[in-house]
Amino acid sequence: MTPEQYYFPYFFNQKELNKSIRKIGLNTLVKFDIKTKMAKELIITKKREFKFFWSSEEKNLLSIPFGTSLMIIDNEIIFWKTETDFIEISKANLLELENEPKIFNTKINISKLEIGQNIFNTELDLNNFVTFLRKDDLKYDQDYYENFVILIINKENVELVPFDTFNKKGGDYGYVWPAIARIDVGKKIIYGKGMRMSDFTIEL
Repeated sequence: MTPEQYYFPYFFNQKELNKSIRKIGLNTLVKFDIKTKMAKELIITKKREFKFFWSSEEKNLLSIPFGTSLMIIDNEIIFWKTETDFIEISKANLLELENEPKIFNTKINISKLEIGQNIFNTELDLNNFVTFLRKDDLKYDQDYYENFVILIINKENVELVPFDTFNKKGGDYGYVWPAIARIDVGKKIIYGKGMRMSDFTIEL
């Protein structure tokens, strides 16, 4: 099974995320908007000890904004944001965050890709990466149908699969949408969760 995904702040378990990065000395804190009281920023931190004063402080290492998806794979963090036809994916080594970290980034315009298999070098060395986003030119015979595709990346292989079982039920734009997923690679099954919708499975 591929690693747990989070969508900050709605599909987000801070306790579980902290558990996955505590072994390398990291932690997270959530900042809230003063007016709305809503979570607005997730910050990865590292505790710094001061021997002479018997005190410590949290050093901020990486900021992840509202509406970002993320997952931890070994000692790396992958985080991404989507909008119709676009996904921007970033990757960083958690062990290097304290010392001028290199954050690798790629942006994919799926309007230039076909349904099915495509070749696109993300330069991020991703394996069994899966998420959902809208593809504007994915059309059905009913105006109220949604236009989500499942995006699967393996190295330079980028696959787009129409999410028909969701799209053809008729979406509620901005209210009901698929959010996070994991792949059982052996069984070729996606296990997904979404906003205001039941958990679902998709056979590939």
